[in-house]
Amino acid sequence: MPSSQFKIIDRKQKELLVLLPGWAGDYRIFSRLELSYNYAVPDPFWPQDAAEILPDFLRAHTQQPVRLLGLSLGGFVGAYLAAQQPDFFSHVVLVGVRQQYPARDIAMVKFMISRSKEAFLRQFFQQCVSATSLAREWFLPLAEAYCREGVPETLVETLVFLEQLRLTPEIVRAIPRCLFVHGAEDRIAPLSEVESLCREVPAARLVTIKAEGHLPLTHPDFSAEVAAWLRR
Repeated sequence: MPSSQFKIIDRKQKELLVLLPGWAGDYRIFSRLELSYNYAVPDPFWPQDAAEILPDFLRAHTQQPVRLLGLSLGGFVGAYLAAQQPDFFSHVVLVGVRQQYPARDIAMVKFMISRSKEAFLRQFFQQCVSATSLAREWFLPLAEAYCREGVPETLVETLVFLEQLRLTPEIVRAIPRCLFVHGAEDRIAPLSEVESLCREVPAARLVTIKAEGHLPLTHPDFSAEVAAWLRR
């Protein structure tokens, strides 16, 4: 089985922010993210073991509580880890997450990958960005690389793992400071599921980015809201 490995992207900053990418992507998805931190990123990202490997990696690089931002599948992994070790993470940002992915949807994705991996991924990535998203211009060329590089067996194994994950109110309550950020036009993870979680856990905050889909990372409101919240 492959194993996650982490590395530091030194941006000449004083503090560390962990970035966990979503399904079928990697740390390059954060290449346009502008936050005033050094980044700790997985390369490669194997979500099945990332939560076990990351704490030891962070202990070797900092003695301070760490901030974490997880996108989609990376949000699930980050939420589980922060709930298990709440003293380790000072702030957690969950972007484009949902309560769970239905088994029937995952079964259909597995089938489509078996028919044509690149054709399915191309369609999936198109759905990740809204028609007016600021991410379209820079993301779609990266998406083409993901379409070529994705290994069908790895994509399916990760889906099997994703099918088991649940983001429950109990998990969210266990995270001391939790911010949800969601594109208002997200077609991958329904906004309504995160709104429901926030109603059950009033301490969690939700920021909705207008006119954005599953990847609101480069919208000016995203950077402004996340940067301000991480400093609280």
